[in-house]
Amino acid sequence: MMINFLSRMQMVHPILDQSFFLDNTHKMRLKEEFKIEPWTFEQHVGEAVIIPSGCPYQIRNPKCCVHVELEFVSPENVSECIQLIDEVRLLPEDHKAKVEKLEELITYLLLLMITPFHLILFFWKARGLTRDGSQAQWFVDRQATFEAIATSIQDAKSEIFITGWWLWPELYLRRPFDSFSTSRLDSLLEEKANQGVQIYVLLYKEVSLALKINSLYSMRRLLKIHENVRVLCYLDHFAARVYLWSHHEKLVIIDYKICYIGGLDLCFG
Repeated sequence: MMINFLSRMQMVHPILDQSFFLDNTHKMRLKEEFKIEPWTFEQHVGEAVIIPSGCPYQIRNPKCCVHVELEFVSPENVSECIQLIDEVRLLPEDHKAKVEKLEELITYLLLLMITPFHLILFFWKARGLTRDGSQAQWFVDRQATFEAIATSIQDAKSEIFITGWWLWPELYLRRPFDSFSTSRLDSLLEEKANQGVQIYVLLYKEVSLALKINSLYSMRRLLKIHENVRVLCYLDHFAARVYLWSHHEKLVIIDYKICYIGGLDLCFG
């Protein structure tokens, strides 16, 4: 059954075009001619479905609903991800799935490359939780988060990678600040840069007329710290002619072993 009646000549990619929905006749042919046996089932409220990497699938909503989807790539399935990227690259430039899927897949691969196969989600002073021996635990407040990040930065031996929507170099990661004068972010980074640690920072370059987070100042201040500090301020909205976009990742990665992921920028407020 064709949904928007594209002819075979108009079809670019049978899956990413999202132009066909397989009915019982199609599924029977897949089984008889290609030895592929599709599974069809209903998903009800509260149920989760795990779909293996690279597995084609279709969803039909019999009525209005909220669809929540979480995608991830495990190290074992990187080859499937790379193969799908190659397929997406062949789509026409104006194809609706190209930009969305390509950015999504490349982001997954970059995260795997940054933290090569041993990503550890490390959280400090978990409150209200039972220690269960896992390597991933939740933070529940800003104080515990920033204190843990400060400790990890001080323990860094080789690399520090930070990305954020807003970053303020003069932020004190431990409070009260008059008791922890050396806990200011730029001071911590300067100390590690002097020890030979390589520091990489990715900042969101805002449209200054709309936002007053002053990423240009943060970039200049960080670059003055030491030659081992490298800063990229992205994206130049006017040069790229992209206006309604921002990267919103908040990551602090230490020595490829410890990674803080969450909703806290290293900034005031």
